Order: sequence, then C-alpha cells, then structure tokens
Amino acid sequence: MGTDLLMVGQAVAADLDRAGQRITRAALQAGVRARGHTCSTGRAQALLTAVRDLERTA
Repeated sequence: MGTDLLMVGQAVAADLDRAGQRITRAALQAGVRARGHTCSTGRAQALLTAVRDLERTA
C-alpha cells in the first residue's frame, strides 16, 4: 500500500470519527473512492488494519 493511500485513509478515518461514524472497511473504501482514488476490497481491508494500528500507537 502506498503512502498516498495511507494518508487519504487517515483523512477519511478522521472525517468518519468527527462525524461519529464507525471506521469500517466499507466506509474507508467509500471515502477513498469519493476522493478520486481506486480502492479494492483487499486494499481497503489493509488500509483499515493500517489505520487502526496507527491509532493504537498514537
């Protein structure tokens, strides 16, 4: 997974959190796609794992 996609995923996760929505694979995937990026289900799952790992270490 590229750094750019991770940065987009973090931004999507932050938006979801601010809106009081759960950070799920489907929500991340939709948010990444809404920002003009492609994101397969597998990449969305990897992104979810990466975002959650970053949250735990923050």
